[in-house]
Amino acid sequence: MSKRQPQPRQAWAKAVEAETRSRQPERLREAQRAWKRLSVEAQLDVAKEVVDTRAAELCRAHKNVINVSYGYRARQDRRTGKKRRVKQICVTFLVRKKWKPSQKKNSDEELPKYLFAYCFVKGGRKQGKAQMERVLCAIPTDVECASDYYQVRPHVGTEKILVSQRKSRLTETGIITCALKRSAFPDKIYALSCRHVFALSSQMHPKVRFNAAVEVLSSHDLIGKTKRPMGELQDGPSFDAQLAEVSDTEALQQALKGLNFRNVAEGRSDIPENYWIHSPNGRRRADMKAFLANFPIDYGRRGIHSVRHELLIESLVTGVPTQPGDSGSPVSSTENGGVLLGMHIAGGGSIALMIPAWLLFEAKLYKGIANSETLTLINPRDL
Repeated sequence: MSKRQPQPRQAWAKAVEAETRSRQPERLREAQRAWKRLSVEAQLDVAKEVVDTRAAELCRAHKNVINVSYGYRARQDRRTGKKRRVKQICVTFLVRKKWKPSQKKNSDEELPKYLFAYCFVKGGRKQGKAQMERVLCAIPTDVECASDYYQVRPHVGTEKILVSQRKSRLTETGIITCALKRSAFPDKIYALSCRHVFALSSQMHPKVRFNAAVEVLSSHDLIGKTKRPMGELQDGPSFDAQLAEVSDTEALQQALKGLNFRNVAEGRSDIPENYWIHSPNGRRRADMKAFLANFPIDYGRRGIHSVRHELLIESLVTGVPTQPGDSGSPVSSTENGGVLLGMHIAGGGSIALMIPAWLLFEAKLYKGIANSETLTLINPRDL
């Protein structure tokens, strides 16, 4: 028997689908050149807009895609097996598994090498001034495998500060990120760290008890006690930060020894390409990799297996990776401080994730702080 012939309507629909799927904007090379004419900051702006507006659509369109982010392209070093950053801005597809080249050929699931958007770029000159033209730009894409992120976990461990809850006799360890003041209590000083450190979340979640003692691990000098101002920690939208009220500024200085913060990063443009993670086991040099919106982290306890932050910055650690005990480590622009860029909260392999500093000082993200309050960084040397 001959194969059943498709109905005319079905054949027509398949022909339209095939033509639409294969359609590409004309003048691809011009679109590629237009993209390269944009500054890095402009490229990041365009890539962010594409991710903000099309991430859900792209995940629905491609079954293998589970997340979409933007930042720099990465390549794996064949010799060391570690990721290294390539200085090319792109939109990155996170996939369940990577396909072999032979599997991609003629597949409806093949991911696009470029995404397209109209952008304003410098064109010709008129009366001595450069004119802006709206032209089509080709945004490069990259593909990363989800397995690279399976090992990313909160970095509680055995260094720097000790958080203890006498009633439960539980303890946790981590790092203090910085000192700050609240406008509602100008005479008080607070220490900032991860909520999962201050609230002993790996052992107590979902219960929260305040007034846990925060000590310098090496000397057991009391820095202060944990208080209610903290972010949400749950499956879903979260903010892994909490405050402790300081009772001994000298002990706090000891915990923040050697750092000199001038100010706080106020937005993406303040994040340099390279920076430093101040872990208790030494400074870790890192390269900025990507901006991750609503990226899930498994905190390993009921109710916090899929914690999602509004925004995380992904870094690639170029030397010894971060490790358990580094949660709360401040990330700064220079080896000794400079601009506070964020707070390290999790990592795995060469990957390190931080909450950007401008969110850490946003009062509305904390429960127990009025939206009208102002949070201000204190330089450790001024304590």
